[in-house]
Amino acid sequence: GGGASRGHGGTTRGPGNRADDAEALARVRAAMDALPEAQRVALVLHAWEGLGYGDVAELLGCSYDAVRVAVAHGRRTLRRRLADLLEDGS
Repeated sequence: GGGASRGHGGTTRGPGNRADDAEALARVRAAMDALPEAQRVALVLHAWEGLGYGDVAELLGCSYDAVRVAVAHGRRTLRRRLADLLEDGS
């Protein structure tokens, strides 16, 4: 059967929300692209690909500490550039 309304236990996401999501995604991508390459690559490999600092260091041919610093600086920069998005999401 059709036509029965089902509750989804949350707010309905309409077209306006999808546009907001697309804008937020575009801002995240732009912020990532603006990072120095070493920070961007280290952050992607560690945070999104799930590699440990040691594995990232081996792949990039740098030290464990260099990866830790690059990831920390990249995260800090992204938090600063995207602070309004993080506040809206809470």
